[in-house]
Amino acid sequence: MDDEQKQIKAIGRGVKAKVTLENESIKNAFDYLEAEYIRGWKACDTPEGRDRWWQGTQVLEKVKQHLVLAIRDGEVAKRILESIENERRRAA
Repeated sequence: MDDEQKQIKAIGRGVKAKVTLENESIKNAFDYLEAEYIRGWKACDTPEGRDRWWQGTQVLEKVKQHLVLAIRDGEVAKRILESIENERRRAA
């Protein structure tokens, strides 16, 4: 797969990730789950249980970070494609 195709795919992933993170239902789900995990963590009376609840909050954060990185990668890919296009225009 050539570089342009890779950049186009990265842009698509970034757009989808942005739409996902901006979706009100997704935001509400993340907020709800985080609050539930923290509530469970505070209410738990065993170290092992608290660790599991805490790990849940960490997984949620990792999912959010993954989406943010996809958005950033898409933005970088867009700039790369713009640069390629500008080079083509100059060469023509």
